[in-house]
Amino acid sequence: MVDIVKALSNQLPVECQATKCSGAECSLELNNLPKSYVLIDMDCKELEHPSGKRCDFIFISDEDVINKKDAWVVPIELKSGRLDPGQVIPQLRAGACFADTIMPKDIKVQFVPIVASGNTSYRPSEFEEFRKYPVKFRQILAYIKLAECGENLSDQLR
Repeated sequence: MVDIVKALSNQLPVECQATKCSGAECSLELNNLPKSYVLIDMDCKELEHPSGKRCDFIFISDEDVINKKDAWVVPIELKSGRLDPGQVIPQLRAGACFADTIMPKDIKVQFVPIVASGNTSYRPSEFEEFRKYPVKFRQILAYIKLAECGENLSDQLR
């Protein structure tokens, strides 16, 4: 078993390891999550990643050998207003690329890109737009999950 979280915690600047998943007007609760995880604040200036598009956070957990669960890689974008797929999709893709650079290559993961929004009145066409463009992490293609601000992140990891 690879202790991913311990390795990342030692590798990443402490200032970039968040204890809350919150933005200006949107947040996700961090209850009932895997025991060992790191939440990376992608806006942290100490991170060495290219400037430009990026998601707000990346949640990474260790694999759970006892319960036979894979590790998680979850890029997260928080939005308070209307969702613009043309803006959100590149941000989540950039998060997946960053996670790929810091994750061990031989580890099995579950990948779930998430956007949380305070605007809960989506039109069907908005849902369809997100379904057209999955996000890729290594060989995994995943559709973006839409969450409401204030929701528990663990509810999306099912």
